[in-house]
Order: sequence, then structure tokens, then C-alpha cells
Amino acid sequence: MGGLVLLLLIAGLVMSGGNKPPPKPPVDPDQVRAQELMQRARDKVRDGEYPDAVRFAQEAEKLRVGIDVDGVAKAAQQLQDILDSFQAVRGLMAENRYTDARAKLTATPQGTARTDEERKKLEEELESREQAYTLGLVEAALTERRPDDARTLIAELPQSTRSLYEEKLKELEALLAREAAQAARQAGIRQAVAAENAKQRRAEFVAEAFQDVERRFNGGDFQRATLEVDRVMDKYRGEADIQARARNLKKLIPQFRSAFEEGQRKYENNSLEASVKPLRRAADVYRQIGFAGSLGDTLDNELASASVAAGQAAFKRKEFPQAGRSFREALRLNPGDSRARDGLDALQKKVEELYLSAYIARDRDPAMAKEQFKIVIEASAEGADVKRKAEMALRELQKADGS
Repeated sequence: MGGLVLLLLIAGLVMSGGNKPPPKPPVDPDQVRAQELMQRARDKVRDGEYPDAVRFAQEAEKLRVGIDVDGVAKAAQQLQDILDSFQAVRGLMAENRYTDARAKLTATPQGTARTDEERKKLEEELESREQAYTLGLVEAALTERRPDDARTLIAELPQSTRSLYEEKLKELEALLAREAAQAARQAGIRQAVAAENAKQRRAEFVAEAFQDVERRFNGGDFQRATLEVDRVMDKYRGEADIQARARNLKKLIPQFRSAFEEGQRKYENNSLEASVKPLRRAADVYRQIGFAGSLGDTLDNELASASVAAGQAAFKRKEFPQAGRSFREALRLNPGDSRARDGLDALQKKVEELYLSAYIARDRDPAMAKEQFKIVIEASAEGADVKRKAEMALRELQKADGS
């Protein structure tokens, strides 16, 4: 009986032992360590310490391949590359290479809100330092009595600050003119001729530096012309006037190309009136560039033809002041253009008719008369008799109604 009880107890113990849960798997220390490293990497990204973030994420990957599922290492490296690029921009600014610094900053990709904020500050710093640098060059040119350099540099200043330095330049030029006159009287014509020769030689030296630029430009290869400007800047780093002209050309050539190509496209498509504005803009920039060549003649001839067409269209629309401006511009560019002269003759007849109509109606409808007198005044050439009479009649009407 006792043996049976013992067997039952043993059987119960065996059955109860079979219901226990299986033991937990052992903890993988590498997995735990990898997770800790990934968390530290994320913390470093949040703190802006990107090299440490890359290092921790890479160490975690060595322990557990694929644990960096969010690409923390790659993102941190990209952000660090952006900061390195910002540092390179600062280095270029320190060397006063502002064009290169701006190109480097433009090429730097966008990042996070933090790096975007730093980018904005860097852009402001770049603008401020470049302006300060240019101001320093202007001051130096004025102090060293180099009016040609100062004039070129002043053109690069913001409009709000130009007037002060333009006045200083005028004073310097006036002073130099007085000194030159005195020197000529004291030293004679030979010394004045020598000074002029030196100035001419310098002008020739500068022009020679840009020969390849001018050749490419006049050939219509504007992109290569801009690249040639970069070569000139590298070759003549110590020549302030050449550097200033090069910087100016780098701004003006793309402006000219845009306006010129737009004007040509519209002109060749026979949209002559629409081509006036871009052609006029191209001609203005061409004069600022200062190169000689047949391109300027082509521009003037095309603009003259387009202005005639614009004048004729405006005349048909009864926009007589605009017609007058267009015809006169065409004659200025091409004094022998018979179409422009015929247009002005027709316009002259029309404004005389308008004047007569307004003069007759001045008592019956003074408001209408005033408007017509204004049109006559705007459409007539300076010094024209009908313009003078319209001005007098308008003043009388304005005096009568107290306006």
C-alpha cells in the first residue's frame, strides 16, 4: 500500500513538471549593443553632431547588419556634407572669391530646417561681405585716384549706395582734370601727351585681355564667351580693373543673351512689334558691354525696323504718343528710314487735326479738349509748333477750371 502511494506521488510530480513554460531564450548582447548605438546615433543627429551619428550607426551595423533601417548613417553623412560645403563657401569668401562662393552655395543641396536656416544666414553674409568688398575696392580706387577703376566698380554697387560714390567720382574727375590742366601748363604738351599715351596703352592692355571674350561674343557663342571671362579672371588676378570688368561681363553677357535671343526669335517670326522690347533691352546691355563689332549694327537695324512696325501698329490703334516714340526711335537708329519719316508725317497731320478739333470744342466740351491737347503734346516732337500751341491751350483750360 505504501509503495502504491509513493508511485502516485512520483507520477504526480512528473505530470506537474511537464506543464512548466519553456525557458526564455538567452539575451543577445550584440543586438542590445547595436540598438543602444542606433539610439545614440539618432540622438547625435538631433544634436547636430553628424560625424558621431555616422560613427555610431556604422558601429551598430557591424554588430547587426541591417539594423539601420531608417538610413540614419546616410542622412547624417548628407547633412555633414552640407555643412562641409558651407565651410568651403566661407573659405572662398575669405579669399574674396565671391562668384565662386555663390556658385558653391547654389550647388549645395537642401537639408533640414536647421541647415536651411544656416544657409539663409550664409547667403546674407555672402551678400553683405561682397558688397563690403566692392565698397572697399571703390574706396581704394578713389583714394588711389583711379577714376576708370572706380567707375567700373561703382556700377556693381546697389542702387541705393551709388549716388554717394558717383558724386565722389565726379569730384575726383574734376580734381584730376584741374590737375591735368595745371600739369599741361607747367610741363607742356609733351607731358600731357605722355599721360594720354599711358592711358591709351592701359586701355589697349585691358582690351587685349578680353580679345578672346570679344571674339566669342561677336561670333554669337555667348556660353564660351562667359567661360573665356573666367579664364581672364584667373590669368589677371592682380589687375583690379580687369577683374572689375570681368565681373561686370559675367553679369551682362547672360542678360544680353537672354534679351537678344528672345528678340531674334520674335523678329524672325515676323512678330516685329513684340520684338521691340527685348531688342531694345539687348541694345542697352550691348552698349554697357562695350564691345565693337557688327552685332551692334545688326541690333540697331533690326530695332529700327521693329520700331517702325510698332509705330505703324500703334498709329492704327490710335495710340499716337506711342506711335511718335516708335517712329522717332527708328529714325534715331536709321536716319534714312523713309517708312519712319512717312509715319511721322502722317502722325503730324493727325495731331494737327486733333489740335484743331480740341480747339474748336474747348468751350463746348473742355474735358474732351483737355484730353486731346494732352495727346497732341505727348505725340508731337520737341519744338513742334503744334505742341507749343497745345500746351498754351491746355494751360488756359486748366486755369479756367482751377485744375
